[in-house]
Amino acid sequence: MDTILTFAPWIWAAVFIITTLITLKVKDIDALWFSCGSILTLIISIIFRNLHFLFQLLIFIVLTIVPLLTLSKVIKRRHKKDNLKETSDALIGKKVLVVEDCNEFKKGSGTIDNTVWKIICQSGNSIKKGEEAIIVAVEKHALIVKQAE
Repeated sequence: MDTILTFAPWIWAAVFIITTLITLKVKDIDALWFSCGSILTLIISIIFRNLHFLFQLLIFIVLTIVPLLTLSKVIKRRHKKDNLKETSDALIGKKVLVVEDCNEFKKGSGTIDNTVWKIICQSGNSIKKGEEAIIVAVEKHALIVKQAE
């Protein structure tokens, strides 16, 4: 067991390098926790040289699994909302081709970049199939549009 304690920092350094490369390759927050857990365990193995390797392994597991189970969902949810907001903001001002009539009382549908969206006409607007509309806002899963000039 003394031999493994001698090489423990090198083992954790290798785990850190491997998990960091995997994190960069897959670009997923879940893989990041393994890198964080391994670097912290590396630091602990250097500070506490005589700490049993199985205890170091337990520390690594706790430092990896706890954030993985708790923080990943929160961060992914927030990131998804941020991406949706950025995507929504990017759509405003673009033209959409109406493929189903809409007016202020009836939802229709339109395409933008080969994607079909539900569209809702702004108050007082009525847009026929085949016409173009301008996106003025995005609400949930629908585009608010007005007639293109």
